[in-house]
Amino acid sequence: MCGRFSLVSAREQVSEFFSAFIDHDFPPRQNICPTQPVLTIAAKDTPSAVNDYRYKATLARWGFIPAFVRELNNWPLTINIRRETIIEKKSFRNALNYRRVIIPANGFYEWKKKPNAKNQPFFIEAISQPLIGFAGLMEVWSDKTGSEFDTVAIITTAATEELRTIHPRMPVLIDQQDQAAWLNCRDYRPKDVLTLLDKPRSGFFRFAAVEGNLADRDLLHSRKLLDQPDGQSSQKLQNKNQLKLFDD
Repeated sequence: MCGRFSLVSAREQVSEFFSAFIDHDFPPRQNICPTQPVLTIAAKDTPSAVNDYRYKATLARWGFIPAFVRELNNWPLTINIRRETIIEKKSFRNALNYRRVIIPANGFYEWKKKPNAKNQPFFIEAISQPLIGFAGLMEVWSDKTGSEFDTVAIITTAATEELRTIHPRMPVLIDQQDQAAWLNCRDYRPKDVLTLLDKPRSGFFRFAAVEGNLADRDLLHSRKLLDQPDGQSSQKLQNKNQLKLFDD
């Protein structure tokens, strides 16, 4: 699974890497948690003459809720969606057809189980590029009052042989050259893009153990990450007009 990740690159770097228009700076976040707002890259609703970027950046609550759910308490917190069953689950059918997204990250965390000891967290990142993009699905959920909430989950798959020593699952990545097909839900149906989720990743990642408490972000990996405190996870939803990550 993928239950924590980081995004510490500057707005300009993220914008250039994903060819996405991001209109405000945002704080570096080393320990992004479920139910928090996360940056997502999506297709533009309509072509825009305002900028030359191909895609737009939005915020969504990390925790997918299908549109048909009436009571939030009746649906489990869904932060990951399994690649192996994604095409079979009606819960994700509309999102797979119409709301495919990419979640930018610098890397992610997995925990290695240790018998009779506390599980060891590892930070995992790409060897040859500063950013990665998780394949994601987004859905708009409405509560009883009619307020709308953008919600998102990360697609996961079986881990590579190297990462399997830490955890059996890992997030699916969308390569830069495949962004256009994955995000273009108008011209590319699910059958056209599912193969993008199955690309081999052997030798793609490097990883290092995290020392101390992950909440303190005392990380051992190749880059020094900026220390920026994050808000605590909360089950309380904010509607799409209240989600806030960008600086004013």
